[in-house]
Amino acid sequence: LFTNGECIRDKKLITIDVYNSGLITDTLTWIHELTHYRNVQGNYISSSRRLFTESLSFTYDFIFLDYLCD
Repeated sequence: LFTNGECIRDKKLITIDVYNSGLITDTLTWIHELTHYRNVQGNYISSSRRLFTESLSFTYDFIFLDYLCD
């Protein structure tokens, strides 16, 4: 509920929208969406690339959570 965000690609413009709830969970949303932004740079986007990008975004989330909890 508190982690709403999206990375949208419209022609050459890529935008990131993140709901600001004022909680620490916003950082997870930012990391997740920035990882999508980093991986959506190419012209060719297939379903396998979308799946890889989603798994990579969750991996960065878990790395951040591990760093945060130490």
